[in-house]
Amino acid sequence: MCIQEYIFDTSLGKLLINGNKKSISKITLALGAPNKTTNKNFLLAEKELNLYFEGKIKEFSFKINIFGTPFQLKVWSLIKKIKYADTSFYSTISKKLSSSPRAVGKACSTNPCILIIPCHRVILQSGKLGGYILGSEFKKTLLKIEKETANEL
Repeated sequence: MCIQEYIFDTSLGKLLINGNKKSISKITLALGAPNKTTNKNFLLAEKELNLYFEGKIKEFSFKINIFGTPFQLKVWSLIKKIKYADTSFYSTISKKLSSSPRAVGKACSTNPCILIIPCHRVILQSGKLGGYILGSEFKKTLLKIEKETANEL
């Protein structure tokens, strides 16, 4: 099936979606100009991502189909279980996988679907945010949105 690309505006910047009519394989920040699509899966993702940024939803209903190494898939699977507005530590995840916090961080840095695999919810055991594929300010903003709206949803 043909891979498509869609770029759209959000309150936090432009996002790019890759995928097809059945699922999304990548969500990241975009540099290009927004374009149009008739792909219903992309339009649903756009709607839900904007609602998430507005603090109106905490879960997504669109389908994803991501690719990674077996280790990355295990890390991402554990991260997807972190509840909205909660955080976990790199070290906690690494212990569950008999790995290192650095390896978990590396898997986070290759996350193809930001927000859906909420790597922004993984922090250092010291309480510091740690790195993030889109930068620490973006990570801080996402956590703030979730903390401020957790009780409202």
